[in-house]
Amino acid sequence: MPRKYRVVHEPYVVEWLTKNFPPGTWQTNVRLGEPPEELQRLLAPGVSKEILRIFMGRADAIVFLPDKTVIVEAYIRNQFGKVEQLLYYEWLFKRDRRFKDRWNLPVEKILLTPIYVPFYAKFAEQFGIKTVIYTPD
Repeated sequence: MPRKYRVVHEPYVVEWLTKNFPPGTWQTNVRLGEPPEELQRLLAPGVSKEILRIFMGRADAIVFLPDKTVIVEAYIRNQFGKVEQLLYYEWLFKRDRRFKDRWNLPVEKILLTPIYVPFYAKFAEQFGIKTVIYTPD
């Protein structure tokens, strides 16, 4: 019988956020980027382009601090590509007009994981991504 899939990364990320940042400074599952013009042209008149954000990236969390923005991606299971996702999310963030007032602030990228994977942390470090080890209580 196949194992049942269980969502673990969302409560994991929220627990870490609440322990490390003030309330009201973070959001989870944040859609990033502007829908491409090619898709916007396909919309019926009067339909908001916001519906197209489903095709854009979605960061596990973004923290809005006075001096910087932090983009967080959880690495729970053996799913490579998290480094690439963080780089893509930063790229999208700097082009999303909703965050235009924060484009000039530094962006810190965090790979949040319960298990230290040395070669992956070293790979992430090359791209300015900080690996944070967090093991829930």
